[in-house]
Amino acid sequence: MKLNAILVAGLLVCLNVAAIAQPEDGDERVRAMHVAFITDRLRLSPEESQAFWPVYNEYREKEKTIRESYRPDANLANLSEQEADALINDQFEKDQELLDLRKAYYKRLLTHVPAKKLAVLQKAEREFKEKLIEEIRRRRQQRQGNKRN
Repeated sequence: MKLNAILVAGLLVCLNVAAIAQPEDGDERVRAMHVAFITDRLRLSPEESQAFWPVYNEYREKEKTIRESYRPDANLANLSEQEADALINDQFEKDQELLDLRKAYYKRLLTHVPAKKLAVLQKAEREFKEKLIEEIRRRRQQRQGNKRN
């Protein structure tokens, strides 16, 4: 376990150094930081991690596809009652589709990772997003501070 924590910490340090050196590779850096963060929070063993990430990445791609397919094109302020009702019902369908997807992938992930570790996943995802948003805010403030000087 200690070796795993040391490897994750080392990866995070390397990623931060790489972030400074190669700003155009932001998406890859964020993905790598996400993997390191989730792997650490779930305390995945190397074997669990190897089985977990392909299934999880597949889930995330399908989730993204579902979310993108339900984006309303209409100007919400100009919707008729019928259009608004249809939009709300589409949202319910999307929510149900996402729930069904989560349930299916939970069952698949459960074959590779114990339920106790999967129970931490949603909280870890939220923590990572908060940490990422905070880092973005901090960098914006730094840039604005540098422009003023």
